Amino acid sequence: MTFNNQRLGNNNNDTNSTAISITPYPHMQDFVLYLQDIEKLSQEIEKLKKFKRYLNKSVFNLNCKNCLLKISERGMKSYLLFDSSMKFSASIDQVYNVSTINEYENINCDCLIGDLGCTGCGTVVGYEIRQPCLNCVMSNHNGHCICFDGECIISSEIENLNWGKIYFSPDNFHSNERLGR
Repeated sequence: MTFNNQRLGNNNNDTNSTAISITPYPHMQDFVLYLQDIEKLSQEIEKLKKFKRYLNKSVFNLNCKNCLLKISERGMKSYLLFDSSMKFSASIDQVYNVSTINEYENINCDCLIGDLGCTGCGTVVGYEIRQPCLNCVMSNHNGHCICFDGECIISSEIENLNWGKIYFSPDNFHSNERLGR
């Protein structure tokens, strides 16, 4: 806080009275923003703890197997929670040339699912979790809500790129949601 001392006078030149005006701490707004940044950093650390096992995983380009149209530049080899033997590639963002063609409730849980069709040839290449159920939200997963069937896509590994490099890239550092939705 800063204090401004001012002498109060009246018409008869009485100079014995002093008024002190208190102004708010000039950097209080900066301090509040600093505290908010600390809170965001704390949340990021918690996310990092949750997703640390995924940070060394490779990143893949994904293309439709039928027409070779690019689908994503951010694929990850993963598996379904309810069937660990079935391999899928998943992506959190940067999905191209697909659209939702059918919406339904999953038979294994209460998630609302939408099939994704390639806009080039119409082939169903995967699905999007449009609204996850409570059980899936509470489970240990990689945060990906878009999954592609390994039988319907061609994946090619991007050399020298893993999810940790994406997570910690300067372009991604201040985003609200990373590796999770």
